[in-house]
Amino acid sequence: MQITFYHWGCQCPIIAEMLELFQCSAMDDVTCIDITGQEKLAYEKQLYYPFLTIFNQQLYWYGPVTAAVLKGIRNGTITREEPFIIEQSHEEKRGSLLPLTSDILPLTSQGCTMCADCGQIKRKSDFLASCGLTTFGLVHQLQGHIVGGAEWMPSNQVPYPIPKDAHTAFLTCVYHSSEEADYKAWPLQCLEKELCKAYRRILVICDEKSTFPNGPKNWFEKHGYRDLGLIQVLDGYARLHLLEKRLSE
Repeated sequence: MQITFYHWGCQCPIIAEMLELFQCSAMDDVTCIDITGQEKLAYEKQLYYPFLTIFNQQLYWYGPVTAAVLKGIRNGTITREEPFIIEQSHEEKRGSLLPLTSDILPLTSQGCTMCADCGQIKRKSDFLASCGLTTFGLVHQLQGHIVGGAEWMPSNQVPYPIPKDAHTAFLTCVYHSSEEADYKAWPLQCLEKELCKAYRRILVICDEKSTFPNGPKNWFEKHGYRDLGLIQVLDGYARLHLLEKRLSE
């Protein structure tokens, strides 16, 4: 089976997990392409997400690929990716917030990635450090567990075909969606206050309904983000929008 894997460095630990999975897949013809700094390629391929896997140049897979998914695609029992939809609760919960640094980063593996391998988290930490960042966002801790967080990067360092300038920050990941409570609002609100010191606006890409990436859209609109329009339709999977929030508002 032919596999083409596009990824934005190790911006997400899941990327490291998938790279390891594909490296162990001896029976497949795997090509891995890092889009870090490759804005032209990201534009040509219209990449608006940290990773994309293409199987046999036909099946586009936008979410994480596990060993089970790989096996199912290989034997034909999986023929398409279904959207991951969670009915996000509007009941906001607030715990303590921690600045997301290299020391805190391993805590985000709780419920976020496919496993909690320290080496994979280290690769993300190294990647972010290479971008000149020491604090990557805020994480939300409640009763000893990481329940949410908001991460960002300067827009000028984002390879996606989006508006970029020195006054714009980009939300790379806002998590976790939950039917039980809204754990994302508190870290996002506080991160916005921090970003306001150096940036004039924030951009984010999200889906209309599904959790990946960063959805749903109406959740961001509830928190003051303005829809700049539909930027991509992923047939049967997602309708991606670019949203903006002016920090002076």
